[in-house]
Amino acid sequence: MTEEQEQQENFYRHSTVIVDVTKESLQQLIEYYLTNQGITYEDFIRKIQHDLYHLCYNYYPCCSCPTGTPPHSKGSRVIYPPQLALFIDSAGVKLPCHNPTSKSAPNCCCPVKGNITIQELDVTLARVILINFLVPPSSVDRKAVDDLVKIRNESAHAKKGKMSNEEYNQSIEQISKSLLVIAKIYGKETETRQRLYEVCRQPFNTAIYLELQTILLQQIEKDDELKQIKLMLEQLTKDQDNIPGESVSIENLLDGVTAVPGSSLGNNTLSSIMPRNYHVVFGIEVENLTKYKLENSETYLTSGEISIPASDIRPGYKEAMVATKKPYWPAFGICGIVSWLISGCNRRLVIMFTLPWPAFLNYIKYTNKLSVGISDVGITEHDSKWHKTMKKLNNTYPGLNFKTEEYINSTRPVKVADETFQLSGIMGTGHQIEAKIVFKPNHVDNLAQNLKQTVLMSQSYK
Repeated sequence: MTEEQEQQENFYRHSTVIVDVTKESLQQLIEYYLTNQGITYEDFIRKIQHDLYHLCYNYYPCCSCPTGTPPHSKGSRVIYPPQLALFIDSAGVKLPCHNPTSKSAPNCCCPVKGNITIQELDVTLARVILINFLVPPSSVDRKAVDDLVKIRNESAHAKKGKMSNEEYNQSIEQISKSLLVIAKIYGKETETRQRLYEVCRQPFNTAIYLELQTILLQQIEKDDELKQIKLMLEQLTKDQDNIPGESVSIENLLDGVTAVPGSSLGNNTLSSIMPRNYHVVFGIEVENLTKYKLENSETYLTSGEISIPASDIRPGYKEAMVATKKPYWPAFGICGIVSWLISGCNRRLVIMFTLPWPAFLNYIKYTNKLSVGISDVGITEHDSKWHKTMKKLNNTYPGLNFKTEEYINSTRPVKVADETFQLSGIMGTGHQIEAKIVFKPNHVDNLAQNLKQTVLMSQSYK
């Protein structure tokens, strides 16, 4: 590795810590404070909606200003309209307090967006929420939050996307101290140390590198001191306007686009992590191409044992689960179901699988089966009854849209779709097999951010 490549990797890993790890830490700090207050994130935004609005529009009072003077009127604008749009629905029905004749009428008294999540906040907005509404003045976590944002801003001065080893090591040490101060508050110091360890040793990934460049470019638009790196990033992310918008279908745009391997896979393939000293082995790989995290997994097996458990799947990542069956009586194979909560959507992604004992394989009653399903909005709890229902072909179950396919002598994809998502899968016909599941949105606006950049680059060459 040349010195230039090493410095590029330093910048890449440092940017990952700044953009991803810092963001996750601030998001968890917000969750900690809201949990202590006993309030949901959506209700909290409703509570602070008036003040939040005037962090953006602070020249004129709105319909809810009791004194005729808006909050923050003496300060400069803290957030901008595109950022405020993450919280409020400007196209929604105005609140009852709205006065159409007020000077701020076009934008004030809008309802809070439904199904908003903390995970939508970037570092800048997370800091705004924490500093203005949650973190006590002069507290250690307030200082840590400000230090992290300061380091983020200073890190963008790195010329040509490179950092020397000395700069990198000094900055990572400072960031780690602040992150651990925050992690201690919400009780996840060990997890934070592990996350930092993994990120600082991760291999270079072009897709994520481009994503980080795009994010940094967006963050420096308000800072005139960052013009040098801005020019570099503009060149690397040219033709950004060619990204398909909300009305553009996802079909044919994701050719060759794959998710980033998560912690359960690392640098390995699914096949390489599957043990082979069992009569029946089933490995499942789930790609999450959406911007929504798959979390709170639940697994129910009627036969078999879990070798590698299901885990949360971050946007743009893929994770694995492996089940096995020991070679002794009773002679049953692997049968079960696994599901994840689609964060922020109040729905669950569901996968059912059956692999019979080898001696029974291909009998009419005992065949390999794979079923994929997505629950209706509002169904967020795992239901073990799904397993029995999804095993049957052409079956239905209230509140669950699913399809089931048999795998006897051929392999055919199984797929379900609605107006928002598509879920497809395929598996083999033997008794030591893999299944590949792909969860993707119908429109590019719901695509994982790192994959949006890959689509952008592929479109720019067409």
